Amino acid sequence: MPPISTTSHASAPGKCILLGEHSVVHGHPALAVSLSTLRITTTIQTSSTSTSNPTATVILPDVCSVVTSLPLTFTCPLSSLPPPSPTKSNPHNLPTPPAFLPPLFLEALTALVSKTHKDPDDISPFLPFLTLIAYLHKSKSPQSSISVTITSAALPVGSGLGSSAAACVSCSAALLKLLVPLSTPALPHKKLINEWSYLAECIVHGTPSGIDNSVSTYGGACSFVKSDNPGDKPNMFFINIKKPLDIVITNTQVPKSTRKLVKMVGEKKQNHPNVINPVMTSMGEVCKSFVELIKKEKVDFDVVNELFTLSHSLLRVLGVSHPALELVLTTTNKYGVASKLTGAGGGGCAITLLGATDNSWGLDEATRTAVHNKLSGLRWNWTRFKTFRTVCGGEGVTWGDGESASATTKNGYRNWYGATIITGAITGFGVMATLAFLKAKK
Repeated sequence: MPPISTTSHASAPGKCILLGEHSVVHGHPALAVSLSTLRITTTIQTSSTSTSNPTATVILPDVCSVVTSLPLTFTCPLSSLPPPSPTKSNPHNLPTPPAFLPPLFLEALTALVSKTHKDPDDISPFLPFLTLIAYLHKSKSPQSSISVTITSAALPVGSGLGSSAAACVSCSAALLKLLVPLSTPALPHKKLINEWSYLAECIVHGTPSGIDNSVSTYGGACSFVKSDNPGDKPNMFFINIKKPLDIVITNTQVPKSTRKLVKMVGEKKQNHPNVINPVMTSMGEVCKSFVELIKKEKVDFDVVNELFTLSHSLLRVLGVSHPALELVLTTTNKYGVASKLTGAGGGGCAITLLGATDNSWGLDEATRTAVHNKLSGLRWNWTRFKTFRTVCGGEGVTWGDGESASATTKNGYRNWYGATIITGAITGFGVMATLAFLKAKK
């Protein structure tokens, strides 16, 4: 009997924090937006026959092994994946994720991958995707081989732009697409995609906020406030942006530690509450004002620039800017447009809002191009900045390869998962399982 093959594609965008960095940690609102043309794509191929022994393969062309420097791949018998815990079906007869992953499941999965890859940095990238395969494919099609390939054309590495969440969202969506005979995910499907991707993100980050995967799934813009109850997800409010925004993200490539910067700001607040609390309150008010602004059909660009300038000035007071970020600001100010840092600061990325994508407000197209070109030529300590002109506040996850939305230029994208899992906060229980297993092997 010839093999029965099916193919599934899905793509999901990254995200950036437009306003409210740091102050959001202390209970004030922040605004996150999707980066609609900076996307990660998952391609799945399945093949089933009555005689073959089905396999599961994960291919990460843009993630290099720390041992061999070659792209990471992993293949195993599908039957060797640890059995997933029971799941319930929703009214659409699709599986819903468990409340948590059993530690024994992750330990068994880590042991399986370690038969091929010995270094923890080479093991961890596979865990989220193999988990999704076990739950969403093996449990439904135990006789069907599956190959999952996850690639990026533009989303930059380790810059706080949600690459790990976009990978989890696109993989969850592509797997669920195999179970849904539709060309476009409806709202109930997006809800499931979001839930499954959050489960996978928990393997990466331990206890993520849920913002990154939610914005990647639904697209648009999301205002969020930290919950008063420790451990709860933040309160999220999706916003109807009248017109998507045309922005340039400038990656200074200056390394920074989010953990250290957050700690430093917290200590300043503790030591000087009468000074820092008003600063953070003002940052929250700037965010609220901007949210109201972008709901309008016609936006006053001068007010946009004022709010961006105020936001970055307040972040300077907190001590999280950097000379490389200031270089971006002084450069764009010459063109009459403000920029600000995004994320933790201390290096990393800056954002420049050029206007609406339909040119109804903001800079004219010639000036937008000039700003982008000028930023592309900047350097810091002999390292050239990387720039990405993209659309924010647009489409979220799609079933398809995302070619119509994705950037056309492929940029460096090394180890977006290894960097996130290993050099980030090593609190994820997936990483804990990896380290525990490796310790037991010694």
